[in-house]
Amino acid sequence: MPSKIAKRRIARMSKRINKANVKGNVKKAQRIKKRQDKVVKTGKTGAGRAISKVKKAAKRVAGSKLGKIVSAASKVYSNVKKGKVKGAIDSGKKLVTAVKSKRSYPKRKK
Repeated sequence: MPSKIAKRRIARMSKRINKANVKGNVKKAQRIKKRQDKVVKTGKTGAGRAISKVKKAAKRVAGSKLGKIVSAASKVYSNVKKGKVKGAIDSGKKLVTAVKSKRSYPKRKK
C-alpha cells in the first residue's frame, strides 16, 4: 500500500509521462515510467527507498563482529568522556570479548 506522498508522486509522474509522450519524448517517458514502477512496487518515493536500504545495511553491519567492536568502542569512549568509570569498565569488557571473538587465528597454547 503506497503512502500518501507516494500516491501523490505517482499521480504527478503520470502527468509527466503523458506530457512527454505527447511531445514525442519516448525515452524520457520510459525513464519516468521506470521510476514510477519502482514507487508503485515499493510504496515509497526515492528518498524512502534509500532510507530503507540504509536501515537494512546498518542492521547487517551492527550484527557483524566488526560492528559489535565499533559499538563497544564508542560506548567506552562516551562513558570515559562523561566520567562514568563503572560504565567504562563494563563496556571495556564487552569490547575485549568482541575483539577476541573477531580474532580469526587460533590462540597460542602455552
